[in-house]
Amino acid sequence: MIRAMKLPGAGRGQRVRLDVVAVGGDVEWRRQIGASVLRTRQKAIGSRLVERRGIGCVAFELAVQEGALLYRQVSMRVAGVQMPSSISPRVEARVSPAATGWHVDVVVTWRTQLLCRYAGVLGPV
Repeated sequence: MIRAMKLPGAGRGQRVRLDVVAVGGDVEWRRQIGASVLRTRQKAIGSRLVERRGIGCVAFELAVQEGALLYRQVSMRVAGVQMPSSISPRVEARVSPAATGWHVDVVVTWRTQLLCRYAGVLGPV
């Protein structure tokens, strides 16, 4: 599952770089975590934020709780086909203000198994 999603390998204290660039009506997120590069495009569609990569996309509802922005996955599609939630990986994220930028915590699970988690404070270089 990790290889299919091209998620970063395990390891503490990996160097992270994030570039966010407007591309047409989308926002491209270029993440480098250790040696792994992950590029996705995000776009608001109606009240949802849709993040695409290759043939897959995840739709999120956004909510604010205690000053943090929560990304709650509502669907995942692969090649245009909606994945049943019982077999779909789950992506959840929380972004909150920090003294020098933003504290980000992203968790990807499949059923009860942790596939990937990255967290830390992101700020200007």
